[in-house]
Amino acid sequence: MSTESEGNGLEKTDRETLVRDVAELFNTYVAEGIRVDSFVEKATPSLKIEDLDELLDLYFVLTQGKIETDTGREVNGVLPFVEELPDRIRRLKTTMGRPIEITEDLIRGPVDWRETIAARGKRPGNAERVFAYGEPTKRFDLPENRVLKRLLYVIDEIVEQRIRGIVDSDTDYAWAAPWTDQEQYPHHLRETLDENPYLNQIDEPDERLPFEDIDNVSRARSELYREAATLLQYYRRLQRHDLYPSEARRLLKQFFLTPGPESSSIDSDGTEVLFEFYWAFKLLESVPSPRLELVRQSAQSGVVAKWSTSDDEYTLFHDSHNPAGLRFQTSDRDSRPPETDETNADFFSQKRRFVRTFAPFYDEISRARTADTVNRRPDIVVVRRDLESRELDKVMLGEVKYSKSQKTVREGVEQILETVSGLHVHESGGKEFFASSGELLEDDRIEAALFVDESPYDFDTYPDELTVYEYGDSPKIPF
Repeated sequence: MSTESEGNGLEKTDRETLVRDVAELFNTYVAEGIRVDSFVEKATPSLKIEDLDELLDLYFVLTQGKIETDTGREVNGVLPFVEELPDRIRRLKTTMGRPIEITEDLIRGPVDWRETIAARGKRPGNAERVFAYGEPTKRFDLPENRVLKRLLYVIDEIVEQRIRGIVDSDTDYAWAAPWTDQEQYPHHLRETLDENPYLNQIDEPDERLPFEDIDNVSRARSELYREAATLLQYYRRLQRHDLYPSEARRLLKQFFLTPGPESSSIDSDGTEVLFEFYWAFKLLESVPSPRLELVRQSAQSGVVAKWSTSDDEYTLFHDSHNPAGLRFQTSDRDSRPPETDETNADFFSQKRRFVRTFAPFYDEISRARTADTVNRRPDIVVVRRDLESRELDKVMLGEVKYSKSQKTVREGVEQILETVSGLHVHESGGKEFFASSGELLEDDRIEAALFVDESPYDFDTYPDELTVYEYGDSPKIPF
């Protein structure tokens, strides 16, 4: 396995390996109804993504170089296609048409004798003064041009709503530069749609453009039309959440490993969030044949996936403020043990004592709501509810640390134990302990997990109530 420096002399799983592994899992579950907005928001807050469709829209209009098609052919991505458009759109396919008009005596063009005879045959009595005539005209409203115009409308709508509508032009967003940088932005796309006299003669294409039309145009003689149809097919495939592994890798690199503005970046390269993504997917992988529900929108933040069995409903959350009505609060004043030079064994022993002694007094501290009380939330939460009663009966809390250093892993242990000790359930009558006693970690309804790159400690060093997973492990949802 490849590694890269953690900044403290330690080597951890490198970005390329992480991207590859996440992409494989992403490609497995992306069509199953998962939500990714919490991961994207944490990695690149400027994107303001609501759902996976919006992320794929952005990915589509930012494609560069060559992309792989369903037929195995490679065509230009959206950016080079739009860049070359002005020179290629000067000549569009036409057919000659002759709108027929029926008149008596007054003839304003060449007589169409075939239509004239047909018109006279429909008139009673003397119809010798009836004529049919029409001037030959060019027609642009053809399948090829409708496909081209539909593609341009799709691109323009995404750019205006998804990019130029959310990006501050005074801020440097690397991911959006091809459409926001005044030296790069293809202004001619909007001008082409507004001013091209040929496209203006084509009715605004319906988004339900027949598949047969697009498929036929993808085999047209003209390279312009072939590419337009192929890109439209590609877009529709993305909207079905059907990604190739190579596409998933490019998407993850583009939106997780490309830093945004310094003021809003979570970390230097987004790998920490990818690491959280990895463990969320690994937990899903542990579920035997889950039938994931399509999660379009949710009143609860951070919902990643939902699935059910015959008796229970499960929900997986990421970075959620209040997953399933849970609250996590700790007091800086009372929860943190004093800094000491204890050995590792003493440290973990102290944390055990901390959890068991702190929990009984938490209710009083919570009611006092002191100024140094902080809301914290775990990286990953899995909850189980009884389908019939709707009562929450199992909770798994997970802290993720993309590290193998003792300092960072110790912080993770402290954080997850403090999170468990501060666990409340929001009920109609107020906030109550999830457990009836102070021994929260011994409540069999609560599971605590720590996900790390590699453990710097022997596993028997950790508290018995905490399960630790290393990169490459297959974690289990323990209920």
